[in-house]
Amino acid sequence: MKQPKPALFPGQACLRSSPLVKRYGFGIHHNKDKKVALFPIESKEYQDFLNDTSVTKTKAMRSKRK
Repeated sequence: MKQPKPALFPGQACLRSSPLVKRYGFGIHHNKDKKVALFPIESKEYQDFLNDTSVTKTKAMRSKRK
């Protein structure tokens, strides 16, 4: 029997809305294998990702509507 693909439920928040990104100063990186890594913004790895033009950057989500 074929396993169904996992679905994203509306009640689940994505990592872009996490306080880790918005309040505590971490960057989140997803690789092609869907693995996730957290980097503090003062780390060399974060700066390397920030300066790498081949990496797509996406801003954190706002908490409130304007």
